[in-house]
Amino acid sequence: SVVLATYNWSSVLRHAIASVLEQTYGNLELIVVGDACTDDSEAVALAFDDPRVRWDNLAENSGSQSIPNNRGIALARGELIAYIGQDDLWHSGHLATLVSAFERSDVDLAWTVAAVLGPPGSRIRTPSGQIGTPPGELGSAIPPCTMMHSRALAERTGGWRDWRGVRSEEHTSEL
Repeated sequence: SVVLATYNWSSVLRHAIASVLEQTYGNLELIVVGDACTDDSEAVALAFDDPRVRWDNLAENSGSQSIPNNRGIALARGELIAYIGQDDLWHSGHLATLVSAFERSDVDLAWTVAAVLGPPGSRIRTPSGQIGTPPGELGSAIPPCTMMHSRALAERTGGWRDWRGVRSEEHTSEL
């Protein structure tokens, strides 16, 4: 199952959806979850006329990717769950690579490396999600669009936490 959280950015949404539907691993479903979208995002998602694409729009804007992601997990039918952002693109072999990792190993989480491209003119071009990159450096994070996890992991951890309730250790002493 692929979960795509979106909010009123249909001009890029169509490209993210296309990159999911063009995967070499085709046994998938795509759950596009609008965060109370008011633009034409629903029409864009459904225009693909593909039975693998489902649309769900939250009644109230959450302001956080975690709420649409958790809704997508709740609607997912698959045992493996991957994520793509409305402004992300996948290489055509992305899901095949991740599924292969699960088939070869007894894991609950796998990820790939992403190319982070900054705004035009920024010259930001860096890999992200590499093991060994010092914390806090550009490229040290594991973007959600690179990961896949088992449904069991989501059930054990309770899914995505809302950023407003997450505190890092370095900021705890200031509270």
